[in-house]
Amino acid sequence: MSSRSSPRRTPCAWASTAAVALGLAEQFARNAPLALAAVKNLVRAADGVPEADLFAVQREELGMVAASADAREGMTAFAERRAPRWTGK
Repeated sequence: MSSRSSPRRTPCAWASTAAVALGLAEQFARNAPLALAAVKNLVRAADGVPEADLFAVQREELGMVAASADAREGMTAFAERRAPRWTGK
């Protein structure tokens, strides 16, 4: 095995990787659902698309998210120093 090849993964290493992935998923799940959906749409749209076209998609997504009830809830929750209650609307 060369010094550049990946080390052999042990069950413990996989468990650690899974724990990190689950932690990240839990953090993502606490965020506004419309914002997460917009990010997913942008990632899907990015494959092989010219940058200018992707910025157009980003503007459209941002407009929808910014006009949402969740955007207002996020700002209100921040001003009131409380956790937001996302509705996905």
